Order: sequence, then structure tokens, then C-alpha cells
Amino acid sequence: APKNETEKILAAIWEEILGIKQPGIDDNFFSIGGHSLKAMMLTAKIQEQLQKEVPIKVLFEKPTIRELAEFLQGETKEKTASITQAPSRPNYPVSSAQRRMYILNQLDEASTSYNVPAVLLLEGELDKERLEAAFRALI
Repeated sequence: APKNETEKILAAIWEEILGIKQPGIDDNFFSIGGHSLKAMMLTAKIQEQLQKEVPIKVLFEKPTIRELAEFLQGETKEKTASITQAPSRPNYPVSSAQRRMYILNQLDEASTSYNVPAVLLLEGELDKERLEAAFRALI
């Protein structure tokens, strides 16, 4: 069980990210369901809640709550600025990458270079009207 406030906070973050109850302070993050994407989520949550940065490399070197808590004891708090939500608008300007994709598409409309084919297996009864409505909303 967590022994200090930092370990308690880390345990709560692990519960949220990994979806497990009461992780032990010596449980290895990667052995109990963690992977690189969850590691990114973990470091972001630590920075948000403890105002301390944990590089991904450190998480791989110190993958337990105990080791991370010890690492964080030596770190100083950093001021973090949160990103404010953009005001709601009907349209937003495109990024340079999106503009590039649009121009390339206009030059060669028959190109399939940005198509990502996939096959999905649906289980259960198919509600054709809801599926069609979802595709219409996407389009």
C-alpha cells in the first residue's frame, strides 16, 4: 500500500490509467497492463497533478510507484500553463499539414495515397439506420 502522499497520488493515477484497483507500490507499470501510450498518459497526469515532469525514459527505468515517488521527491515543481479551449465556431482554420493534403488531392484527385483501408468485424445485431446515420454525420 502507498506509504506517503506522493505514492497515494501516483496509485490513484495508476488506477485511472490502467483501470485496476489498488496497485501495489512495487508493481511494475508495464507488467500490469501499461504500454507506451499509457505511459504518455501517465506522465501527463503526473505533470497535471504534481506539477513535476517525468520523462518517459525515467518511467522505463523506474516503473514502480515506489521508484517514481523517490524520483519525484528530488524534482522541483514546474509552473504549467493549461491550454484554453478554443471558442466554438462553425469552422476552424486548417493546419499547414491539412492544407498540404488538400493541395496534393487537388493536383491528383484519383490518388489513394492517404486512404487507409481497414476491415471491421461487427458483432451482434446490426442497426442499419444508426450505422447509416453515423456515416452521414462523419461525411
